[in-house]
Amino acid sequence: YRSLFLQQKKGNQVNPLHSKYIDDIGNDLLNPLFGSLVARDILSPIQKFDWKGNSYIKDRGYAFEQRLNDITHHYMDYSIADLAQAEHSASIPLMLYSSVITRDGRKMLVSSQPISFLMKPAGAVTTPDAVDFCAFFKNQSGSQLRQLTALRMNATFPVVLPNVWLPSNPVIDVMDAGVRDNFGQEISLRFVSKFGNWLKENVSKITVINIRDRPEGNWDMPFDINNMSSIVAKPVAQMQYNIFKVQDYYQNEIFNLMLKDTSLPLQRVSFVYQPSHNLKGASLSFHLTNNEKVLIKENVWNDKNRKSFNFIKNQTNR
Repeated sequence: YRSLFLQQKKGNQVNPLHSKYIDDIGNDLLNPLFGSLVARDILSPIQKFDWKGNSYIKDRGYAFEQRLNDITHHYMDYSIADLAQAEHSASIPLMLYSSVITRDGRKMLVSSQPISFLMKPAGAVTTPDAVDFCAFFKNQSGSQLRQLTALRMNATFPVVLPNVWLPSNPVIDVMDAGVRDNFGQEISLRFVSKFGNWLKENVSKITVINIRDRPEGNWDMPFDINNMSSIVAKPVAQMQYNIFKVQDYYQNEIFNLMLKDTSLPLQRVSFVYQPSHNLKGASLSFHLTNNEKVLIKENVWNDKNRKSFNFIKNQTNR
């Protein structure tokens, strides 16, 4: 939507609200990905392509980006630096892309703007728990990172997409941002905390919008143990199953502490995908069925989400 909005501001005949863009973004991404896994990653892993003067090997990550580029009409085919002026002038919203360094669990944050102030919580005396990508890779032209690659780094689900290897010494690789901050709440609150004094003086409300693929505190799908193998695997499996719940507990605590200990005009509203009780949550897939697409569209207008829309509308009209 942000890219469509930018095209419209540039004077191109683009309507960001047209339903065709919703249909296009829901197209299949999985088949090209696995086709590339066989054709390139296994059989012929030496094909290359050029981007901003550098050469890279074509793999299933490249196939994913090209397919995403096609179904989004090439409107997101920019480098991070290409969007710096538009973000700096607030012509489009500022976007932070995140991933996790597998070597030590730090966040890798990507932005067209300087964000080194976000590398650790406000007032913290600990070592940084994040890395500013463009500053860290300044000598490697980090700001020329492709926006589509930043998106892929943000969503590098293990095995399905290849981990992204970066030109550091020692070489590090990054994976899905969900390992640290699945819904982006922690980094949002860190941003608010860093600019707390300015925000108190210059804004009337700070609204954190939380878009979720599952309800908070949901016991409808418990972690069941029903055979010997599940008993053996329980410690690891249960940790993986509860990782997002643990994040919720921790981030809710931070949010409530900020409400209690500061005078920030802070509020939060959630939009939640919540199918009927006889169905599981949103499918973690690059290939949605027609039924899943219908359910997602219907869920936009469930009772909870209607209340959230009305809440934001009322806040905007004040």
